[in-house]
Amino acid sequence: MQKKLLNIFLNKKKYITHKFSFLGPNGSYSHIAACKYAKKNFIQCALKPCSTFEEVIFSVENNQSDYGILPVSNNSSGKIHNVVNLLKKTHLFIVGEINIFIDHCLLAIKKIELNQIKKIYSHPQPFLQCSNFIKKFPKWQIRYTTSTTAAMEKICKYNEITNAALGSKIGSKIYRLNILCKNLTNNTTNITKFVIIHRNTINVNDKN
Repeated sequence: MQKKLLNIFLNKKKYITHKFSFLGPNGSYSHIAACKYAKKNFIQCALKPCSTFEEVIFSVENNQSDYGILPVSNNSSGKIHNVVNLLKKTHLFIVGEINIFIDHCLLAIKKIELNQIKKIYSHPQPFLQCSNFIKKFPKWQIRYTTSTTAAMEKICKYNEITNAALGSKIGSKIYRLNILCKNLTNNTTNITKFVIIHRNTINVNDKN
C-alpha cells in the first residue's frame, strides 16, 4: 500500500522539472545513481554536480536544488560514515532510496602492464571495496580524491602513463580512458545504497 501511494504521489510530480545535486562531475557513481533515479521517477530533471557531500546537502538546504542524492552504505565496505554523520546534522528528510551495482574498473590513459603503475587515484570508498586487489600491488602509491570522477580527471590532467584510477566504465568513456581490469571489488555483487534527500517530507494518504 505504501509503495502504491508513493507511486501515485510521484506520478503527479513527474512533469515538473526537478534539480538533483550529486557528488560529481559527470561519470561518478552518484551521477549514475541520480540519472537512474530521475529517469525512473520524473519526466524532466536537471542535474547539479557538487564537489563535496557537504555541498550536496547545502544546495538542497538553500533551495539551489530540489533533491540531493547521497551514498550511505555499501555491502562490501559498510556504512559511509562521513555521509551518515552529515545526515544526522541536517534538517532535510530522506524521501527515497536506490541501489546501484558498483563495478570498479582500473583505468589509465594507455594500455600498460599493472606492474608499471606507480600511483593510483580514487575516492576512499573504492579503495576499501577493492582492498583485496590493491593488496596485490604494495608498491602502488595511493592518492585519495574527492570522487572517482576527480581521480579520472587528475590522471588525464597529469598525462602520466604510470598513473591509474579506480572508476566506472561510464567514466572511462567520458574521459576516454583505457580499462585495464574490471570487477575489482571484494564482493562480486557490490551494491551501494543511495538515499534521496529533500526539504519536505512526502505526505501520502488515500485521499490524494
